[in-house]
Order: sequence, then structure tokens, then C-alpha cells
Amino acid sequence: MKKEKTALRLLAEEGWFFNPEIPVSILHEIEPRIRENPDKIWDWLDDFFRNHLDSIERRLVISYPKRARFLIDAFRAHRRGEYSLSVPIFLSQADGIFSEIFPEKYLFMSRKRESAISIHASQAGERWVEVFLYPLSLPLSLWMSESLRGKSFSGLNRHQVLHGESVDYDTERNSLKAASLLGYLH
Repeated sequence: MKKEKTALRLLAEEGWFFNPEIPVSILHEIEPRIRENPDKIWDWLDDFFRNHLDSIERRLVISYPKRARFLIDAFRAHRRGEYSLSVPIFLSQADGIFSEIFPEKYLFMSRKRESAISIHASQAGERWVEVFLYPLSLPLSLWMSESLRGKSFSGLNRHQVLHGESVDYDTERNSLKAASLLGYLH
């Protein structure tokens, strides 16, 4: 389980989240592939999520019908290359979905997220649940506060996107990363 946890951490640190469409066996290959050629694995993830957007969207729309119109609009925007629209909607819907799964908890508020994950993992009593939830306990750039990000920060960050501080988040890769978060939360 250590290899899987390391792989999930490495992916999440780059803004990618594991999805059920990804073969679990790939987790054993992540660390050496990142060491050898990180760009190759990021390109593979771009292709993977590009090819699985339909199934991620379908699962989300079926599971969260109250959010369907927002999700459908965001996936349409992504497909049209309108990443300035898809990224913020994907991130805001990820927060809402997390709150549906863990009532009164918020994905982008560290203490609330970490307590929800801790409680859920201990109640599940299964090691795999703890392993797959592990990335949510990490201080990832996606949800880092301004004090943790520092002045030279340049990654994808929910606060910067939704509060208009970032004007360069609108890339296909960032949109795919945000979609991977949605698929992961589902």
C-alpha cells in the first residue's frame, strides 16, 4: 500500500486525481515514470482524461442530478476549449459534491476537509479507503492558502481562480486536472 500512497501523493501534488477508469496497476508504475520522464506521464494523463471525459460526466450527472446543468455546461465549455469557463465551474462543483458527500464539510477548507476524511476513513475500517482518501489530507497547491502559497506561486489554486487573482489558469491541462478531481470525488 505504500507504493500506491506514494503514487497518489505524486499525482495529487501535480494536480491530478485517481479515477476509477485508471487501472490500479498503473499506481505501481507512477513513481519510476515520474523520475524517468515526468512530462511523459503528464501527457499520458492529459490523453487519458481527454478520452474519459464522457464517462466522468455521465457518472457525475447521474449521481448528482441537482448539479447536472452546471456539470453539463462545464463539460461542454471544456470540449469547446473554453477553459476559462470550465475550470471555475469544475472547482466550484467539486466543493459542492464534497459537501454532499460530507455534510457541513468543505473541500477547500483544510480543517473541515481533514476531519471529514479522518472520520470517514476510520468508519470505513478498510485500508484501501484510507489509501485512496490520502491525497485529500495533503497540503496541495489546489487548496493552499495565500500564506502557504507564497508570492512566486504559479500552480492551479481554487482561491486564485474563483476570486479572480489568476488570469492564466485557463489551459486544457488545468481543466482536465479539475475534471480529474470531480471524477475522483465521485
